[in-house]
Amino acid sequence: IVTAEEHYVHGGLGSAVGLILGNNIPTPTENVALTQYAESGPPGELLKKYKLSSSAIEDSVEKVVSRKTKKTIS
Repeated sequence: IVTAEEHYVHGGLGSAVGLILGNNIPTPTENVALTQYAESGPPGELLKKYKLSSSAIEDSVEKVVSRKTKKTIS
């Protein structure tokens, strides 16, 4: 599961999903979100700078699929 949000990583959707899954269903997850406080600017530039763009989300999906595939093969 990959969650993507345009705000700080702690206390967001990804944290909630990770907590629920971690307690109930072991599942590979990635959270695409801000890891530091952000500055103001044009949205497109900020998404790219803070790795929240569609390509960054795609990279996270590939990372999760890779981890899931490795577990299935093992």
